[in-house]
Amino acid sequence: LFDFRLTLPVILTGNAANIGAVDILYYTISAVSGTIEACVVGYKPASEGGTVGSITIPAALGTYAVTSIGTDAFADQSTLTAVSIPQSVRSIGTGAFQNCSALTNVTIAAGLTNIAEGSFKGCSSLTTLNLPATVTSIGSGAFEDCASLKTMTLPASLTSIGSYAFRRCKGIETLVLPNTVTAVGEGAFEECTALKTLTLSTGMTRIEDFTFYKCSLLTPLNLTENINSIGRYAFSECTSLSSVTFPKSVVSIGASAFENCQYLAVAIIPNTTQYIAPTA
Repeated sequence: LFDFRLTLPVILTGNAANIGAVDILYYTISAVSGTIEACVVGYKPASEGGTVGSITIPAALGTYAVTSIGTDAFADQSTLTAVSIPQSVRSIGTGAFQNCSALTNVTIAAGLTNIAEGSFKGCSSLTTLNLPATVTSIGSGAFEDCASLKTMTLPASLTSIGSYAFRRCKGIETLVLPNTVTAVGEGAFEECTALKTLTLSTGMTRIEDFTFYKCSLLTPLNLTENINSIGRYAFSECTSLSSVTFPKSVVSIGASAFENCQYLAVAIIPNTTQYIAPTA
């Protein structure tokens, strides 16, 4: 086992003044399950003369495959506008692109399986997200505060979405959760204030606390057949919600689950429901 820091020259493209400029990506090389692999761990900051525009992560460092992007590798790089991630990369670390406020385009090749906590949090200029059909999990807060995110495609490989993963993504209008998704964390889509149309996964059994809190444009809601419980404040402050259809599988509705849904006129609750909180 060995671990040391290497550098690799990379040609960047950005505005006219930066075309052809050479800067440095930082890597670690280590043994993973007997295989030598490379991880991108950082970039020469602007304060040291580095210039980031559009960048392509290389698939290999010499003979070593680049399989991951490390924790905080590009965090707070305010001049990073686009990134292309190769098929060799299987995971993106915690906060890897957090607060890259100018990042508008992310291209991810098939191969990535996990997007860690806060990976793209605060990327306020990101407008489109297309995840490849290899991604199985999205971590807590992964895309939180991506306020410009409007178009999003979630793959059929996806099984879990972490807490607050898309909180305050205020541009998303339509959300389709593939039926492979079995777990959606607390507050995952909280304050997605442009969300109008929601299709839930048939694999979900519970809607956690605050999951769709303050989704103020959300309209008629059809809950899928396998959902058995609705958490506290799950749809609270969904002020445009006009009707809800509950399946027979629902046995409990938590406190304030539909609080201040002022236009909710129709809520058909089956007689199989065992518990409805007094303030639901």
